[in-house]
Amino acid sequence: MMFAKNDFESVLNSLEFYNNRLIYVIKDGKDTVVNDLYNTFNKYVEGIKEDIALATTIKVQGLEIYNGQILDKCYQLYQKWQKPVDCHAYWGYANNGSFEMHEDPYEVYIEVMEGNKKINIDGVETELKSGDSIIIPARVPHKAFNTTDCLSLSFSSFDFSGQSMNVGIKL
Repeated sequence: MMFAKNDFESVLNSLEFYNNRLIYVIKDGKDTVVNDLYNTFNKYVEGIKEDIALATTIKVQGLEIYNGQILDKCYQLYQKWQKPVDCHAYWGYANNGSFEMHEDPYEVYIEVMEGNKKINIDGVETELKSGDSIIIPARVPHKAFNTTDCLSLSFSSFDFSGQSMNVGIKL
């Protein structure tokens, strides 16, 4: 398994992930970086404990930087999509979702690491269990709902134009 619940817990306890603004909470259908809610690591530790007690969905970005297996999966998807790929992990609680029905401008590959979830993709509901995965095409409406406590990875492509803003940075 490339990423498990104990790995997610380690990330939540990481000053590095906090300092790099990679941890989010999802409330009312919006993801907010925890640093904007808790301006010190100590306040974050107390605040995230409250968020967990309230069964708040938590998202962590940038896992491809810290986990070789996740980086390998990003590369496999890059070869398929011919676009850069990054990875977010979501921890959600039973009987909760994260976002309302929405579309992403890019492809999304979801893999359930632990637990179960249902995903409604353009009106068709699919149940995913631990080890299952699915690809959601770009611009297709979808929504996920956790039927149990659930850890999932979301790999998504994005466009990187490489265009320079030419703001005068020199080395």
